Amino acid sequence: MANLTIRTLVDDDEIAMVRFLQSRLESSMFLYGNMQKAGLVYQGQRLHGIYVAAFDEDQLVGVVAHYWNGNIVLQAPNHLERILTEVIKISKLPVVGFIGPDDQVMQAKRILDLPASEMRHDEAEGLYSLDLKDLIVPEILNQPNISWRRAAKDDLDLLTRWLVAMNVETLGKVDTPDLHRNRRASVERIINSGSTWILKVDGIPVSTSGFNADIVSSPGVRIVQIGGVFTPLKLRRRGFARAIVAASLLDAKAEAATKAILFTGESNYPAQKAYAAIGFQRIGTYRLAFLKKPFAR
Repeated sequence: MANLTIRTLVDDDEIAMVRFLQSRLESSMFLYGNMQKAGLVYQGQRLHGIYVAAFDEDQLVGVVAHYWNGNIVLQAPNHLERILTEVIKISKLPVVGFIGPDDQVMQAKRILDLPASEMRHDEAEGLYSLDLKDLIVPEILNQPNISWRRAAKDDLDLLTRWLVAMNVETLGKVDTPDLHRNRRASVERIINSGSTWILKVDGIPVSTSGFNADIVSSPGVRIVQIGGVFTPLKLRRRGFARAIVAASLLDAKAEAATKAILFTGESNYPAQKAYAAIGFQRIGTYRLAFLKKPFAR
C-alpha cells in the first residue's frame, strides 16, 4: 500500500465521505447524519467530531470518528488499526465507547486491549431496514382511543424519567442526579427538534419513539434511524412499542422519508418480534460497546 495515506478530514473531503458511505448507509447513519449537521471540522460543539480516514490514492477506503461525547464511531473495513490509533492520538478526547459494525467494534477492542471486565455494556445488535412503502401499520393505530403526536414541552418531565429508565435498563448506566440532568438536556433537544413521538391510550402516554439520525443521502432519498423506543415495564407486551414506531414512520413518510433503519439487541426477542411485525428485515449485525470508565491515551 505504497499510496496509502492516513489523515484528518476537512470539509473539502465531504464528497469523498459521501461516496464512501453511500454503499454502507445502513451501518453509517451516525457518521453521515453528524457530518451533514456539523461538518467534518471539530470545534468542540455537540455532534462535532475528529474524522480520520485512510485514502488509497484519492479514494477514501475507511474512516473513524471520535465525537464530542467520547464515542468512537467506526466505518473502516480496511486499515482499522492504523486509523483508530491515529484518531485517538489526534483527538485527545476521552474514549467512552465504540459504535459500528459488529466485527469492527470487536476488532477495535482487541486493538486497544480492552477486556470484558472494563465494559459496562457490550452487546451485538441486529441491524434492520425497512422501505417505508412496505410499512405494515398495526391495527391498534386504528382504534378510537389510540392517538399519537410529536413530543411537546409539557412532556419534558415524563420523557426524562423514561429516558433515564431506558439508559439504566438497556445501557447499564447508574441512576444518578447527573444522569437525570444530562437526559433532561437531551429530551429538551429532541423536543425542540421534533424528532420524538408519544403514543397515548385514552389520553394517557404509554410509549415513545424517535429518530436519532435523519439524513438525505441523495435527491428524493431521506432515511431515518429509529432510537429511544421505550415503554414502561408495566405497559409492555400490548403492542405499544411497534405502534409508536409505526406511527412515527407514518408521519415521516408523509414528510418525504423513504427508508428506516434501526438496531436492537440480539437477546431482545420481544423487540425483534415487534419490528418484524411492521415490516423490518434484518440486514446485518451492529454493536454498541461502552466502558465503565472513560480513558484517554
